[in-house]
Amino acid sequence: MAGGGTIIFQNGLNGYGGTSDVMLREASPTTNYGKHKELRVYKTDKDADWVCLIRFDLSSIASASNITAARLELYLFNYIGSGNLRFGVMNTGWTEMGATWNTRDGTNAYPGDEVTASTTGVVSVPQPNKSLWVSIDVTSVVQKWVRAPSSNFGICVWADGDVQDRFWSCEYAEEMSLRPKLVVTYTAGGRGH
Repeated sequence: MAGGGTIIFQNGLNGYGGTSDVMLREASPTTNYGKHKELRVYKTDKDADWVCLIRFDLSSIASASNITAARLELYLFNYIGSGNLRFGVMNTGWTEMGATWNTRDGTNAYPGDEVTASTTGVVSVPQPNKSLWVSIDVTSVVQKWVRAPSSNFGICVWADGDVQDRFWSCEYAEEMSLRPKLVVTYTAGGRGH
């Protein structure tokens, strides 16, 4: 859209395939779950935590564009417990097929030796008690990513309290409309890339 508009970034929608996501499991710290159909976010007292990482390729939006609204939406299909879901902006790179609990790319550790230590701008959302789209405003960070694409390391999702939540991932094939999505509204501005 040359003049701007609203784009939904969701794997399988209008030929888009730029979502990367992976879940990380504390109890299996060297296992990669990059091709799993779900994303688990668990916080328990049994050292059995799960967190997930998600990133969208935004290169179809010109770098000079103005982002007027952006929402990250994840479909929660299974939930247990109570607490908060936490969303933080990743400050370091990772790979979908390399990231594990211990490493961000199959080789290199996370700065601070923990994935959540590599985040800023944390937003908390109370744990829902039903299946629904969990949606958070990410307008300012998407603006940053569009202006400086090399800073787009995505979002980390984890929990506090006693939470065991399951979301569909970008690999979920049974109902593609339930895959993670990023809904971005923007206006064109100056010269982009």
